[in-house]
Amino acid sequence: MDTTKILFDLRTERDRMDRAISVLEVLDGTGPVRSTVSGAHPTPAQPPSRRIMTAAGRRKIAEARKKAVGGAAETERQGCVGRPLLT
Repeated sequence: MDTTKILFDLRTERDRMDRAISVLEVLDGTGPVRSTVSGAHPTPAQPPSRRIMTAAGRRKIAEARKKAVGGAAETERQGCVGRPLLT
């Protein structure tokens, strides 16, 4: 067997063992979290928080809806609170 082939096989096996050890260390919590891509940051454990709409943002959306509907939805809603519609 060629020495080059033996060295290639040994390095391949070493890389597989290093990856297996890294995974076990991360699962156990004893080792550092290493990224697989150079320069990449590990993914956060918690998902990012949801965005919260500000009062100004709600106001803008409400104004845009009123313009789109022509203000009809607001007057219909006020007229039928607690009473059936007359058709």
